[in-house]
Amino acid sequence: MKGLREAALYRDGTQILGLWIADHWWSRARGLLGRPRLGRDEALLISPCNSVHGLGMTYPLDLLFLDRQGRLLRATRLAPLGMRWCRGAWGTIECAPGTIEHYQLKAGQVLTWEGHS
Repeated sequence: MKGLREAALYRDGTQILGLWIADHWWSRARGLLGRPRLGRDEALLISPCNSVHGLGMTYPLDLLFLDRQGRLLRATRLAPLGMRWCRGAWGTIECAPGTIEHYQLKAGQVLTWEGHS
């Protein structure tokens, strides 16, 4: 996605998703608004971020709320026009619907990421 850094998301040392990183005020504010839907193998990390809204969105998302160490605090679905938050979250990963089930993501798991140059 234009204007965002690329990375890869890992669980237990295995890459599970390509990751876009939104860590500046404008990229965090914009998020996925006006961008194409995420593919099955893509996700957007917004940091810092402990709440997400679906205003202006026309499709659902899976959300992963992480603490600073990458520990998954909450995995949930966001409906269009909905809102979700997580106390203690440092970052939020927005994924295509079905990602949580496909990768069996659960609270307590640790996710890591490495950037690409």
